[in-house]
Formats: sequence, C-alpha cells, structure tokens
Amino acid sequence: MDIDKQLEILRNGRCLCERDTHLICELAKEILIEESNVVQVQTPAIVCGDIHGQYFDLLELFKCGGQLPEKRYVFNGDYVNRGHHSVETFLYLLCLKIKYPKEIILLRGNHESIAATQVYGLYDEVRSKFGNLYAWQYFSEVFNYLPLCALIDQRVFCVHGGLSPQINNIDQIRVIDRRTAKDYEGPISDLLWSDPDEDLEGWAVNNRGAGYQFGRKVVDQFSHINGLILIARSHQLVMEGYKYQFNKKLVTVWSAPNYCYRCGNKGCILVLDENLEQSFQLFRESPESSQGLFPSNIAPSLLDYQSAGQGQLLKYIQTLREAEQNSILHKLQKYDIKQLYHVYQQFKAKIVQMTPQETIRCLEFDQKDEEIGYTTISEGKLAIVMSAQQNISLLDIQLPSHKCLLQLHCERIWSLQNVIKQRCGMCLPILIFIMTTNINHDMITCLFQEKNHFGLQEDQIFFIQQDNLPLFSMEGQILFSNESQIFDDCIGDGYIFLNQSVLDTMKFLGITILHLCSIENVLCKFGDPLWIGAFIRNQLYLSAKCVPKRSIDENLGIIVNQSSSGLQYKEYDEISYSDLVKKDKNGSLANPDGVIGQILCSLDYALELCCNYKNHILSNFHIRQKKCTYFDYITSSLIKPMSQSNALKFELTFYQAIPYCPIQSFGLFRVKREYEYAPILNPPSENKDTIHTARQAYMRRDQKWMSQIGFDVNSEFEISPKLTYFGEGLEEATKKQIKNKLQMPLILHSEKQIRTVRVNSVHNQQPQSSPNKYSSQTVNNQSFVQQKMSIHQSLNHLKQPIANSLVTPTNNQSFQLSGRRSIDQKPSRQTDYYHRPNLNQLNTPLFQVPNTYYLPKK
Repeated sequence: MDIDKQLEILRNGRCLCERDTHLICELAKEILIEESNVVQVQTPAIVCGDIHGQYFDLLELFKCGGQLPEKRYVFNGDYVNRGHHSVETFLYLLCLKIKYPKEIILLRGNHESIAATQVYGLYDEVRSKFGNLYAWQYFSEVFNYLPLCALIDQRVFCVHGGLSPQINNIDQIRVIDRRTAKDYEGPISDLLWSDPDEDLEGWAVNNRGAGYQFGRKVVDQFSHINGLILIARSHQLVMEGYKYQFNKKLVTVWSAPNYCYRCGNKGCILVLDENLEQSFQLFRESPESSQGLFPSNIAPSLLDYQSAGQGQLLKYIQTLREAEQNSILHKLQKYDIKQLYHVYQQFKAKIVQMTPQETIRCLEFDQKDEEIGYTTISEGKLAIVMSAQQNISLLDIQLPSHKCLLQLHCERIWSLQNVIKQRCGMCLPILIFIMTTNINHDMITCLFQEKNHFGLQEDQIFFIQQDNLPLFSMEGQILFSNESQIFDDCIGDGYIFLNQSVLDTMKFLGITILHLCSIENVLCKFGDPLWIGAFIRNQLYLSAKCVPKRSIDENLGIIVNQSSSGLQYKEYDEISYSDLVKKDKNGSLANPDGVIGQILCSLDYALELCCNYKNHILSNFHIRQKKCTYFDYITSSLIKPMSQSNALKFELTFYQAIPYCPIQSFGLFRVKREYEYAPILNPPSENKDTIHTARQAYMRRDQKWMSQIGFDVNSEFEISPKLTYFGEGLEEATKKQIKNKLQMPLILHSEKQIRTVRVNSVHNQQPQSSPNKYSSQTVNNQSFVQQKMSIHQSLNHLKQPIANSLVTPTNNQSFQLSGRRSIDQKPSRQTDYYHRPNLNQLNTPLFQVPNTYYLPKK
C-alpha cells in the first residue's frame, strides 16, 4: 500500500475507501502488537492531549509543533467521538504510525472502546460515510492493540486518564494483556478514566462512574516509587490548554481547541527538550474546523445542489430548526447529487426507439449437468443471494400451513441440502445472503431468531442492509416524506456488485458461484443443480433464466445483443412496440421470452465489476416510476398520487452486470413457467401476479408432482418443502402416509371450505395452528432484542488456500472454509471453536453483513 498516497488523500479533506481503511488497520495492528503496554520514548518529544474527531485542528497541531519525522509525538488518546471527522482523524494518525512507527506513539483513551463509540459519534459517522459498519469494526479491533502508557526518558509518565489503586509500580502495567482485558473495569479502566482532585489526599469514587479520583499523596507516592518528575495526562477539558497540579508533579494537556465547536478553549501541546525542560505551545482552531459540520473541502458543496436544480430545497431547509437542518444536511452529505442529477437528465431525454438487435439463443441443459451441480454445491461453492426489498418476504400467501415466503424458501434450501447429502455423501451448508432494507431489516432478522432459522444453521445465514437514495419528483426535485424527513428508498439488489466487503467475505469462505434471486417468486428453484451444472460446463461468467411470455404486454424484460453495444438488458418500458411485435422469418415472435429475476454469476466476475466498473455502474442507474404520497415543502401540503406515477426511484438490479459480460460467456436458459415462475408483483385487486395467483400456481405445481406418481387429484393441496426439494422422492415419502391413492386426506381451509390436502413431512415440526403474525402487519421495532456476539472471534484456522475457481480461474488466492460443518452436525456454541462463527450479530443493534476477513497482500 502507498501510504503517502493515502496521506495525501486525507490531507485534501477526502475520506479513504473501505478497502484501504481495512488494510491500514491491519498494517497498524501488526506494528502496534509489537509495542509494550508501556512504550519507551526518548527526548525530545511532544505530548498531545485529546483530539476528539477535530481533524482540521489536528492538522493545525502539526503546523504548530512541526511535522514528522523531524519531531517525535506522544498522543494520549481520545482520537474519536464528539467531533465530526473521527474517521479521518484516526486514519490519518494510523497512516503516520505506519510510515513513522518510532516517531509517533498512539496511546489508548477511554473513548477508544466499542461502548463509547456507539454512543458518542464514531459508530454513526462510519455508517454515514461508508454506508455500513465494517470500518467501525476495524477501528474497534485496533483499539485493543493500542498501548496504555508511555515513559519518556524514564522520568515522564504519559497516560490518558490517571492512576489506579491496583498499580503502584509501572512494571505492573507491563504484564496486562491489553487485547483481552476488559476496558470497563480493573486497572485498564482506572488508567483510562481516573481524574486528579486537589482537594483529596488519597482515593475517592469518581463521579464519571468509572475509574477513581486521586489526590496529592497518591501522586507523590507513585512518582517516588517510579522515579518520575512529571505525570502528563489528558482526559479533562482545560480552557487554557494545560493545567499543573500537585506542585507541578502532574499536568493535564488538552489539544482540541474550541472543543465541540463551541467551548472557546485553547489547544495545547507539551514540548520536552533533551534535558526534559517543559514548555507549552498554544494554538487556536483552524478556519476549516470553524465551519462545523460541513467544511467545503470534505462535504458535498451546497452549490452542487443549487446547480442541480435544488434551490427550493435549500431555501426550505433554512426555515427548519437547527436539529432538523443538521439531520437533513447529514443525509445530503451521503448523496452524489451531481451524479443523480445527470442520471435524471438522461432519463428525461431518453426516447424509446427500435434499435438493431439480435435475440439471444437459449442454451440447452445436458444430462450430466445435474451431477456437476450437486458436486459443486456439496463442496460449499454456492452462495444464494436473496433480495428482500419489501415486506413481502414476511407475507403469508394463504397456504394451509400459513407459512411466509421466507419460511417456504428456507425449508426448500434445507431440503436441497438433504438431497445433496444423500447423493454425494456430504454437503457443506449452503450460505445464504439476504439483502434487506432499513424498513424490514429488523423484522426479518427477528423472524429468523424467533423461528430458529427455519431449520437451517444460524451461522450459514447473513444479512446485508442496502443503502438508500432519495426519490425525485417528475420535475427532478428531492422529495420529502414529511416536514423534516427526506423521502428515500433502497438502492436495489444490484447493490451486491458494489459491496466489496461482502464479495471478499464470500471469496474467503470458498464461494465461486452466486445465485442471485428475488424473494417474491414463490416457485423459485433455489440453488438449481441442473442450471449450475450447465453454467460450469459452458464456462460462463453470467447466466439468466427466462420463460415464455403470457402475452406481448407482460411486464418482463429481455436480454438482447445490440451490434453497437453488446449485451443489453431492457426493461419492459424500454422496449419499443416495434420490438415487442417483431417476428422472425418463421413468423414467430422475435422476443417470445422474458427474464424472471434470477442470475447465476461467477464470484470472480462480480469482484471484477466491483473493482473496475463501480463508477460506470453508478452512472447508469435505472430509474423506475412509482406512485407515492409525499410532502410538498413549497406548498406545505401532502401530495397523493393520482392515476399516473408521481415519483422517480434510482435503483440498481441484478441485471446491471449484463452489459460488461462478453457474449460468449453469457448463457440464457428457458424453463417452464408452471414450475419455476409465479411472482407477487401486484396488489390483490389486480388480476395477474398477485398473492392469489401465486398461491394457485404453488398448489398446481404440487398437484402435478403428485399426479406424476399416480395420484389422481382434482383439488388444491400443499406439499411441505421439507418433504421434497423439487418433486423428487415423493412416491416413497407418501407410501406411509397415504395407503390408497384414491382416498386422500382432506383439510378444510377458510370459511369457503376449500378442499385441500396437506402432505406433511415427518421432519416438519413447525406449528400450523395460526397464521404468520408478521403477515402484512407493521412490527414495532422497539420490541426486537438482539443477542450480542463478540466481533473478535478468530478465523485464523480458516486461512488456507484452495484450488482456483471452477468458473473463472485466476492467479489470485482463493480460500476455503475448513470450519464449515456438514449439515447434520450441530456444533456446541460453548465449547466448539472450529465452526464458522455467526458474524451477523456484532453488537446491539444488528445492522450489516459480517466483517470481512482476508489476508492483506504484502
């Protein structure tokens, strides 16, 4: 890594990307782990106090004291929280530590902890600037590596807070295991939290709730035992920048001028020359820092919003209360308004017209494909990525079992694992990544916990919360949902191609193929072995499934090969009428098939998109028109939709990957609609693609499966997904339950007494007495209680190379998950350290996909 380049980016007021942040933290940990709890420092040296995220004041500090490596610095901790730029502050100091490891010492402060950062700013700042919490996890790990104290020429003792009644000799500090010891109790807590009090002689309880207050005799005794002339600490605001106590045996140094942008105090650094002579240099806050929340060289300029036609928005914001203004500006900081406005202008200028194009010929399946697919899945090389963008995932589609869509899908994957185990002798758990939104994330994660993960292992399921973007009006104005809230919506399932941390995690876990699918298709064949086998046999990068259209006006997109631009995906509203009715030389429709929201993708191809084409993908958002009720801040009234759409949503889909794929590496496969496609896209009042049509299609498919094994069934019925994956093994499974094929058990369902048959799996233990309580209901987020799990679980035993990808071999190192157990093994959470830990539950509240684990290249 080029540290000079990273420092230059930070000096220019820009934040580093997530991947660089991770690598910097890893490199810093390698340096910090070599340092003792008490770092030996030689004079001359400069001692600095709290910084608290005031990044531009940190740059001012270096202007005042001098630059590295000409000067040697000791920082007493508290680099983060309170200020607006904790991320940049800590990254800048870590970069300096990597470049000059002996010339800058970074001690730990009381704010360098998981608990403090969740409350006082860093946690929210990371989520705002990165869109997820990975960087917060990386920083939290580094905190445990920071040394506790420094000793300058054996005479000046530097510590963040103060002394501890458990420590009389500095050597007692050296033996503490700072990476595993608790930072909220014991000697570490005392060193980070204690305060001096001139009215005391000995010890007293600290009113902070942690550490102690200590007096003159404590300082005299500690200094005498350890041969000290000075204790230099921070931790307390000092208006003049520094303050001596106890006959100049202790000094408090404070280095955050105009603390919290309102205190008006001075900043200070303590300078120690070769003879340990003490002097202080005072400095004021920098001009950039005085700009507060949004310095022009780090946040998007409000002039960008002015030039993007958002002048009315800026005027309206000025009429709101300060807290509301800050909340809105905080959101605006995350948006690239220039990019969004450019996409909007392209949308307004777009004309749907007939273009020269070729129809993609569907590939055929082969008899051996299924066996290839079973083997690949059994080796743990498949990950299923489900898009759950709406509360439809929790919907009860009115089957006799009252199971929601998520339960039906998870039980079918459970069945697939069992089929593979029977055929191949073993099966590693199929990893499932569920893409949620800020609206349904808590509901979905809570449902999985309450339902015991629907029979799957807890640690094979991951959750990814998508980013949000603002909705635009048809005139290009950012919409509000109420007087003080921007109306935003999730970015879409194509977000998976932008999230390198998720893709790196998959790579590390041995994944080579992704099955990307939408959850609203109740007939989705998750992890289809036949399709996966054909994908591998044809050496494809990307593949999609299609079905014959019901009619030319069915709202399904198509994939075509345009002579000028290669492969292209076209939404239904982007297809000209001429292209819809166009016929081939045989008189048949040229585009009879529509794609059904399922993609197979090589993980290496997905990583290539993320690394090399991210900016291009972001400049090609699809804009979907929708109806919504929004607040008009010009007329101060709610606007309800009429017959026409009144809002524009920026979104990315799985199909964003298509234009970058060579045509020879893409495959389209036609499947039977009655077996694999029954979506829920429309409200119940419509006639097509509703809950009712999906329910009927689900039961008709089950009826056909039973008819194939000799049952003459004319009524609707449901087969448990735990009984069969996709129709196999039904004859043997039903022998014990149904002796006479003409006399099938009946279940009365609903007030209309619909005749239904429920064939129950002997494995299915889910209660059937009442409908799913999450069906179409608003769930109180306050009722969710998430269990905590440590983010410091080691994965060192997993870092083993394996063979290159079956799909797109590269020279890059791949990884296997040696800790993934067979599906019939149940690890003990208390004693078994060789199963893959559940990384979804980091700390309350539960938010993002798990941490990324990979070895940085050296």
